[in-house]
Amino acid sequence: PTGRLRQLLDAGEFAISLQVDPPKGTNPAMILEACQAFLDSGQVHCVDVNSNPMARLHMDALWMSSMIEGIGLETIPHYTPRDASKMGIEGNLLGAWAVGIRNILVITGDPSVVAGEPHGNDVYQTDSIGMVEYIARLNDGIDCYGNAIGSPPNFTIGVAVNPAADDLEREVERFRAKIDAGAHFAMTQVFFDWSHWERFEEVLGGPSPIPILVAVWPLTSYRLALRLHNEV
Repeated sequence: PTGRLRQLLDAGEFAISLQVDPPKGTNPAMILEACQAFLDSGQVHCVDVNSNPMARLHMDALWMSSMIEGIGLETIPHYTPRDASKMGIEGNLLGAWAVGIRNILVITGDPSVVAGEPHGNDVYQTDSIGMVEYIARLNDGIDCYGNAIGSPPNFTIGVAVNPAADDLEREVERFRAKIDAGAHFAMTQVFFDWSHWERFEEVLGGPSPIPILVAVWPLTSYRLALRLHNEV
């Protein structure tokens, strides 16, 4: 079975997801309270759950997503090849499907910095394109080593795309590769000027062949606007 997100996208309807960060400790109460409010509003179809944002330790996105699914709100956990081996990734995904998670957003993930050195604890046995391919094959009942598995999942696979990338030709090349690998939909990085989107479609050669959820970040205060300007 597929989730509501896949049904909305297949029908060409608008889908709304709000992003949440898992807690830095063991208490998910604040996140679950927020997600309950999203659900009660009737305006939110799902939430996408960050995976160790800024490469800083948080509760795992799959565990957080399983708790959110428990209150009846669909999730899109972010998942990166940064933190686990190929076998570890696929084992986690089999468990995620078993507890009701139906969507995965494949991201590269921010590089870890340990003792001043980037990638100090990173695994990266593959990149985001390779991981999409692994999940697509897992959906077909084949693991990353070519072995048949028992009851396969049927994940709706999402990927990241950045219409405001400095090297847009390279970004579009990678986006096409993700689609060829089996991506079903995409979510963008935040951008604040629609001309970025127009340029993205120009380089792509027309509308995207898969649905794209465009990221909107409301500026809720002048302080936030200053932070974005100076730090982001």
